[in-house]
Amino acid sequence: MANVEGGRLQQLSQNMQEVHTVLEEGFSHACQSTAVKDHLFKAVRLENKEVEDYFAFGEKLLLPDANILNPLKVENLGDISIPVSVKDLQRLKKISEGSCYGKQLNKILDSSKRLALEINSSKLTSTISDDLKLPSLAIQHLGLPSELMGVQAKLQQLILYESGGHYHRTMEYEKEYGSFGTMILQLPVKGGHRGGRFKVEYGGKEKVYENHEDSDRCFYVSLFYENCEHSMEPDEDQDQDEYWDRSRPRDSWKDQDEDEYCDNSPTSSPSEDISEEKDIGDLEDVLYFVLEEKYEESDFGFRQLRGKDRDAAQLFQCCRFLDVHLAVVTETVTTIRAVPNSKTDWCDCHAYKKVKSSNKISRWLDSEDISRKLRIEINWKEQCVGPSRKLPTKSSKKIDSKDRHYTCGEECYGSGDTTANEKYIQHFILVIWPKRESFRMYCRYGLHSLLQELEFKSSTRWLKESVQKATEDLRKVISFCSSDPWHMWNQTGFGKGEVAERLLRLCINFRAREEGLALLKLLSEDFPLPQEGTSNIQETFEGIKSEQVAKAIVEFECRVSGWNDCADLIEKMISPVRITQQLMPVIKLAHFFMDFDCLEGAKLVGDSVSSAFINIDKQQARNPTWQQTDIRAYIELIFALEANPKTSNQGRMKSFSSFFSKLESSMLCDLVQEMAVQASSQRNENSESCKKMFHVVFKALNDCDLRSPSIEKKAVVNLICCCFRTRNAELLRSFLSNIVRAHIAFKENKTRSETLLEDVISSPEILNLDLSSDLGEIFMEVLVDSQLTSIKKETSGPGDPCTYGYFLLSSKLSLCFQLVIQSVKNSHILDPRRAKLIASILAQLNVNQLSSIFTDLLKNNSKRLKACPSYPTMISLIGNSLITKLKKDEVHELSRRNLLNVLDVFIESGVASLTQSLIKQVCANEETGTRSHQEKYDLFAGLFSTPRVWEIVDSKSKLIIMKTCGSIIHNWIVVIDKFSKRNEILHCIHFFFLLERNRLKNEPTIDAQLFAPLIAKLPVSSLMDLVLQLHQSEVKTIPNIKNFPACFNFYRQTSRLFFTMDFVPLVKNEEAMRLLNLLLWLEDEQSWQSFATSVSTAFPSTSSHLFLRLFLNNPVIKQAFTVSNLAFGAFATIVDNCSLKSASLKEPPFSWHQPEAVVPNHPEVQVFLRSNQESMTYTKFTGIAEARNFAAQLMRGSKNFSVSVTTSGAGKNSRCIITKTRKHYEEINQPFFTSKGELELLVKLRERLGQENSKTKRSTADEVSVIPSPKRSKVEKK
Repeated sequence: MANVEGGRLQQLSQNMQEVHTVLEEGFSHACQSTAVKDHLFKAVRLENKEVEDYFAFGEKLLLPDANILNPLKVENLGDISIPVSVKDLQRLKKISEGSCYGKQLNKILDSSKRLALEINSSKLTSTISDDLKLPSLAIQHLGLPSELMGVQAKLQQLILYESGGHYHRTMEYEKEYGSFGTMILQLPVKGGHRGGRFKVEYGGKEKVYENHEDSDRCFYVSLFYENCEHSMEPDEDQDQDEYWDRSRPRDSWKDQDEDEYCDNSPTSSPSEDISEEKDIGDLEDVLYFVLEEKYEESDFGFRQLRGKDRDAAQLFQCCRFLDVHLAVVTETVTTIRAVPNSKTDWCDCHAYKKVKSSNKISRWLDSEDISRKLRIEINWKEQCVGPSRKLPTKSSKKIDSKDRHYTCGEECYGSGDTTANEKYIQHFILVIWPKRESFRMYCRYGLHSLLQELEFKSSTRWLKESVQKATEDLRKVISFCSSDPWHMWNQTGFGKGEVAERLLRLCINFRAREEGLALLKLLSEDFPLPQEGTSNIQETFEGIKSEQVAKAIVEFECRVSGWNDCADLIEKMISPVRITQQLMPVIKLAHFFMDFDCLEGAKLVGDSVSSAFINIDKQQARNPTWQQTDIRAYIELIFALEANPKTSNQGRMKSFSSFFSKLESSMLCDLVQEMAVQASSQRNENSESCKKMFHVVFKALNDCDLRSPSIEKKAVVNLICCCFRTRNAELLRSFLSNIVRAHIAFKENKTRSETLLEDVISSPEILNLDLSSDLGEIFMEVLVDSQLTSIKKETSGPGDPCTYGYFLLSSKLSLCFQLVIQSVKNSHILDPRRAKLIASILAQLNVNQLSSIFTDLLKNNSKRLKACPSYPTMISLIGNSLITKLKKDEVHELSRRNLLNVLDVFIESGVASLTQSLIKQVCANEETGTRSHQEKYDLFAGLFSTPRVWEIVDSKSKLIIMKTCGSIIHNWIVVIDKFSKRNEILHCIHFFFLLERNRLKNEPTIDAQLFAPLIAKLPVSSLMDLVLQLHQSEVKTIPNIKNFPACFNFYRQTSRLFFTMDFVPLVKNEEAMRLLNLLLWLEDEQSWQSFATSVSTAFPSTSSHLFLRLFLNNPVIKQAFTVSNLAFGAFATIVDNCSLKSASLKEPPFSWHQPEAVVPNHPEVQVFLRSNQESMTYTKFTGIAEARNFAAQLMRGSKNFSVSVTTSGAGKNSRCIITKTRKHYEEINQPFFTSKGELELLVKLRERLGQENSKTKRSTADEVSVIPSPKRSKVEKK
């Protein structure tokens, strides 16, 4: 070993022999004993007394028989015979390189000092070591334990020394890891040589070896430990004639401890049968040492060990019966501290602190520094050799870092929260266990690494030896599985069936037939459970746990074993008990057999699955553990098997139908739909067996309770569509009859089946079926006629039929009518029997129910439905019933929405007579009906404003509507006048405007004078609201009432009336602006003049100033004065009149009198403020501070007075001088001054606008103004 002294190696040898004696007697029981651990620790520490000095050895060896000794082989030179000839020396020198000396980075090449040449071992092939038995010499002369250690001599280099060649004292520092010494073999040369003594020094002692005597026919071997210093003296012979004598070749080896199992991986253990080994139990055979040096995990391994750690590791690696590993232990130290609560008092208990630690091995390295995944839990106390060095004496559970709650002691009874933080410390340990247990250890605790290594070897199958060795290891793994199946199959870190799948893959890759069959046997057998920890576990077999395992089994059968050899084993894997627990993988097994064209296997699996399913009772079939995906996979398997004549079996039919009859109803419905898809697929459409299976299972639906809440409407509809796709009338009729039975059963049980029939009929998928076909006739006969008959009974029974499910009834009927329309073949004539039944039902409905049917038909908006020949016939049948009902029952009138919907349907159906009859009847009912006028207005307003109806209605119908509306307006005016319903005047006028907008040509208008009495009776405020609201509604309407003379004349006359009234006091700021906008839009001279007069008259009131401020401040109004002569004229009149009035108004006289002044607690001051005096001195204070506070209060002032105050004096002589100011006078008369100022500005504005208007008139002589005055209408002229 690199730095182990000779004496120390001998000490170790003695201790190891003692330990070996103990371990050989029974490692698994003695390993953790105190004696064994003491011996091991003593061996590592090497504390024995001094032993003999076997640090170096030298010996002359006679040249063996030439026939026995093999030549030295050199690359590109061939064989070099022994002894070495001069000619061969010359050849060797040609391919040699100068030999460096020094160490590490200080190596130099100086041929003048050392005179040496060297050839690297990579160019040499030599068997001399084996011929001379050099390893045996090393063991014998160094005193090594031959029974414990294996020693090999590995060639390093060939050195040739010239005459005078030498080297000084040096030590070997950079030998290969695992080596412990150096052996120098001096080769004989023809003619020999003289000089060149070899010296070895250690601990002040020296050994000298003379190697020149008989150097022409003898070998000289020198052996020493690597920590010894050694040197070679120069040759003394300088005779040039004996040049080859003076050149001395040496063949140098290093001796390395390497046992016969040099591959320390777990797969390199002895070949004895693993089943004969004993169980490792609780890891009693494992021991560990804590390393002394500090390391980094990222740079940790055997080759990075230092000091005593390196010595110990290499010593243990010398022992052929031990397996040595390194491990990184991560220690988690958790510190828990108290967090004092601010709401509670502090106490000593709040100093709570607790530290916990736990250890976990985070990394394993084998002796080749290869990372391994091992899950070995070490007992830190019992399995440690030597001092633990800060590792805990026992395992402690790791806690999390969440806050915890603690409670103080008995005296305090306080409580608080804790925080926990963690830090991580790494320890490095060396672990040993018996090599004979390595394979079992890896099977039990490192199976992933073991399989990974075997898988790597399987990728290099071209190496025959590697395959043989890997196959042996694979056999041992499988043997271990048989000895401990429970732990093998249930190892953590593996998915379901992963171990079995990977082992099968290895058997396939290695073509390991016997091993694979043994593995299949294990998978097919039950195994005993461990005595502890498995009480709740029921599985006692591995079987086929995953799809990957199933595929691997099939590939092994097809590529390695063949069917005959594994058929019985596979049959055991698919027993009924196993199928129920591993259904999906078993089904996949059958599919894989079909994919690999192994039909025998597929048929066997299919028959076994069918046999298992036939014995399942109803309770088991409805067990929640059965997933729908499992049963779906079963269906796909049976269909796939039946599609192939070679795998088809009619015997499966009984099992198939028996199992499906036991399923829950909703699951059965879902699965039958999928079966229909399977049966109609391209692969199965010609398979009579598949079709027969579908029919058999579908018949099971006859016994299915469709009232189950778990059955979805969509499932029932899809099943009906399946019958249409398969064109099977028998299945369709039986299934539809089941739906009807479920519907009838509702009357007794009142379940959700009340809506099942409606859900089916209302489904869009049903409407897309070919209901005019023979299957469609069956559907109409069984379902639709049953629904109509049921409705007939319900509506003709006792009680009011109109109260029966108002919207539900109309919805049911509209759905049935849609189906009836689509079921008629190329004819507009309905089935007489069905038409009579429909008419009898319609006769029992009221107006709203009948109109709702039209609404539902309108919502359908199906072009396919409207294109049916019988569509107009059905509309006429329903429409005539509606009109008849309107004639008989005038109380129930159509709403606006329903009327429009019905007219839409009538117009779309093209039955003009229905439209005219309906409008005529509606108008007749509305004219004399009891509905409010507002409702009637809304009804006809909707009719007028719906282009799709009003534009298509014929002129005759429109005339009827117009006359009816005129009559309603006349009657409404009378009602308003009679009952003083002023709030309805606006709507009545809107109705009048609406009628005038839609009036036909040459039709007489309504006389607007009918509204005159109502308008005249309105108060000014109501009239103002009316004209403003009409203006607001019309200003944005296109076209507005200016395009309709009757409407505009009415509005203008109403506005003129309003502006003649005393409206100004009622106007607020917002209304003032709206009135000005009204006047600008109306453009009526008379209204502007009346407006000017009213505002001038109201001046100087506050309301009149609202208009004056708008004139002055609003830019829109000022702009309007420049473009509208009427507006400017009114503005000029107002300004002139207000200026005249303002001139006569005098400014209020000034006075110090402030009559409303109030000063609490100071009556003298209050009297002064209300008087005409200008100032006073107030002295009733106790000090200057009080005087100043009083002064501050007065200075803050009030709305009723204004003063200024100064203080002076001190103590009782403190005083306040109070002086009145003009501020109060100015505030009281502010409106007067403001009004006067505004009038002055308005006069200036009038003059400026007047000058601008004059310029505009002169520059545009042909134009009167930007906005011309409105022309008087012909109606007004008249």
